Amino acid sequence: MKKFASHLSAGKLKLSLMALLIGGLLFSCQPTGSNNDSSTKKEKKGGVISYEHSDLKLKDGEVESYGYSHNTQDTWEVVAGHTQSPIQIKSSDAVPMRDSGLIDMYKNISLKSVTDEKTTLFAEVASNTTINGRSFDLIQFHFHSPAEHVVDGITYDLELHFVHISQSGRLAVLGVLIKEGAFNPTFQVLLDALKDPSTAPATLDVTPLFPTNLNYFHYLGSLTTPPLTENVEWQVFAQPIEISAEQLAAYRAHEHYNNTARHTQPLNGRALLNANAEGLK
Repeated sequence: MKKFASHLSAGKLKLSLMALLIGGLLFSCQPTGSNNDSSTKKEKKGGVISYEHSDLKLKDGEVESYGYSHNTQDTWEVVAGHTQSPIQIKSSDAVPMRDSGLIDMYKNISLKSVTDEKTTLFAEVASNTTINGRSFDLIQFHFHSPAEHVVDGITYDLELHFVHISQSGRLAVLGVLIKEGAFNPTFQVLLDALKDPSTAPATLDVTPLFPTNLNYFHYLGSLTTPPLTENVEWQVFAQPIEISAEQLAAYRAHEHYNNTARHTQPLNGRALLNANAEGLK
């Protein structure tokens, strides 16, 4: 993997995003009966995280019962609507958007745990983020094998999801595509911590888990596992990051981590935007 030192500030990773989690065209499409001010309580179930508030309820045992085969996926219950994720992204169809917002992510995040959560390597973290002047928390990240979003016909080896939540309960996911290539030091830290939790550091440098080119696709979608809750802001980076062949093999050696991608969903007239970010500052 390319070294990131020349692209990073000493303190924060900054990437430009447009109107993320603020009132706007995409954000106005709320599910009926949602309550933005509900309190949240997180539960880990099968490698995803759910929230016990009005539009993100998950019954005990529900997630454990789902499977990833296409026939099984067809039986998944959709909470509401027709704005589901993942999608097939055709870059030529994406509408350029003005990259006017800022999201500041701390370079070193607090790493609470790295665990095997049935379908993925799951990292519970804590990092406060400011998005357009609003407080927003990065609370976990996890992986899917193969990647869930298909970009210009390419399905990458893995996809990493950084899951965020605002104080009002809004969800946003940053999707990072992963392909076989150069060694990734942060990915190795995660693999080592999964094998031996005592090796997990208190803080983690997440910058090698982001591409150097921060151009991204933006659309309004859903969670990709039951309960498939909608009104989730998605940012999928166009450039993949790399992990080595040995690292990819080590991840896939956990057989239950494989074939954990939901099949793509129809766009159904949703806006697909393309932001040309300036890069790390």
